[in-house]
Amino acid sequence: MSDDDFDAFMALLDDVAALRQLPVLSDRAKLLFFDAVRRYPLHIVEKAIQAHLIDPVEGRFKTMVQPAHIVAQIEGAAANDGR
Repeated sequence: MSDDDFDAFMALLDDVAALRQLPVLSDRAKLLFFDAVRRYPLHIVEKAIQAHLIDPVEGRFKTMVQPAHIVAQIEGAAANDGR
């Protein structure tokens, strides 16, 4: 992601919090999250968040998605399609 994606990413995290009925993350927490996953394009991060939300194991917990969840989804998808 580029710095231009930051506002869209922040909005995405706010939407996840709303969906999970959780408080929104602080701006600092969002920045830390962004920095942790910025090596991936925004559309890939969004797909990974969506995959995490519907994951039958991880998605059932009413907790906020974490950077490690996103990386696991992306890396798992890459491993499954032979990248």
